[in-house]
Amino acid sequence: MRLCTPRMALAGYTPAVLAYFLAKHYLFRKLRASATGIMIGAAGTCLLLQCAWWCAHLQGLVTESLTQQAKTVLQGLPAGVVDQVIHTLQQLAARAAEDGQQVLLLLGHEASERCMALVRQLKGITATYRMTAKGPPVRHSHYVAGVLQPLRQLLDTPGSMQQLPARLKLVLSLDVIDNVNIHYDSLAEELLITVKKTESSLKRLKKARPGEGADGPNAAAAGPGVGMSDSDKIGLQLYLDVQEHGRQIEHFGLVADQLESYRQLLRTVALADQAQ
Repeated sequence: MRLCTPRMALAGYTPAVLAYFLAKHYLFRKLRASATGIMIGAAGTCLLLQCAWWCAHLQGLVTESLTQQAKTVLQGLPAGVVDQVIHTLQQLAARAAEDGQQVLLLLGHEASERCMALVRQLKGITATYRMTAKGPPVRHSHYVAGVLQPLRQLLDTPGSMQQLPARLKLVLSLDVIDNVNIHYDSLAEELLITVKKTESSLKRLKKARPGEGADGPNAAAAGPGVGMSDSDKIGLQLYLDVQEHGRQIEHFGLVADQLESYRQLLRTVALADQAQ
């Protein structure tokens, strides 16, 4: 048996092997900077998507074609040796698939950061209702529909992204959305705590004024909804926003109510809504 035969047999899979090591290189070296907020960029996104695609398909290549070629190339060797070689190939392919998924999640990290930046707009809810005599909200805030837009843009990236298995796209979506939900919950809770503290301070300041509530005189008699405190309105707005966020999540093939991160977010704002 010529020593070059295995190399010749595997030559067609060189791009997959190179992509695997390139993915490892980016994953553990170059893209550590992404955790500190450095953007990957369009070129890096394209390259990483190619790496993720090759890594995702390497396991299939080993199972469907490379294993059979290895058996042919290694004919004449003891069966135990052949089995060990094939087992090693399968292990490497499985590891490459895992690394490809991690590369994809690095791209998801950048999308998560962009989504989280949009979530921070909820801080503007306070200015909308605090001491403005504005009526209670009846629909979600305008920013909510765009919170997951960075994820949609990533999933719609032409080229390698469109060739990724649907399973990996779902994994990517779930990872990004979970991260966004956790951040959303943290910001919502922080906002509600601040609102309650402010309301308590206002009540103490106005306590000495007979006939005047926290939001002004005769507020409760002014009409339906007008009697709600500013804090109630803010809590209701958050609740409406999170409900819409849940509907947006379902556009990615996920059921919002089945995600613990979303259920926790909903619990946080539901408590504020029920307090009215």
